[in-house]
Amino acid sequence: MRKNGRLVLIINYRAALRREDPERVLYLAVPDLTYNGFFQLEFPAAMLEENLIKLIVYDIELEQISQWKT
Repeated sequence: MRKNGRLVLIINYRAALRREDPERVLYLAVPDLTYNGFFQLEFPAAMLEENLIKLIVYDIELEQISQWKT
């Protein structure tokens, strides 16, 4: 799946989840390479900000979370 498709999916999933469990917080987990590349581009960064997408950024090699972006 293309990276921008994941943004659309999480926006739609979050909308559906709000109807069933409005207290639940949804995070999108992305590898640090994706965050430092794709999500730094103007349009994806704007989509994250405008849609209040919360992120968990993880390091694939170290197998650990490197950032929580809320």
